[in-house]
Amino acid sequence: MEEAYIFDKEKVNRSNEYAIPIIEAIFFDDEIELNAVNLPNHGAIKRLPDDMVVETQAIVNGSGITLKPMTVELPTAVIGTIHIQGSIHKLLLEAFVEQSKTKLLQAILLDPQSPTYYQACAMIDEMCEMQKDILPKLEWK
Repeated sequence: MEEAYIFDKEKVNRSNEYAIPIIEAIFFDDEIELNAVNLPNHGAIKRLPDDMVVETQAIVNGSGITLKPMTVELPTAVIGTIHIQGSIHKLLLEAFVEQSKTKLLQAILLDPQSPTYYQACAMIDEMCEMQKDILPKLEWK
């Protein structure tokens, strides 16, 4: 027989989640620094679009959450890779919203590890068929 849950205060540990410290910092206007926050770039990382969501350091206080600008410029190869991934994510969203297999194909083919064109088309058709109960109906358009 399974025992009912019994609360044991000795087993309660800090979760290390950011939510409570962020709420406290904003409410009490205390300043804290966070090492990993996902927010729109707004110039924090040079050479990346302002509307691209990035993960970087931030300062939290009564004014809210503000990304800390990077003090070094990322190498061109890293910026290029991030641009490709950002374009893939944007195309995936567009494919979903527009219900477009063509946009999905574009996203897949942008990935450096993608299969061939014909393999990607077959993969999309197979995925859409196998997951038709949970995916929106996508069309080749």
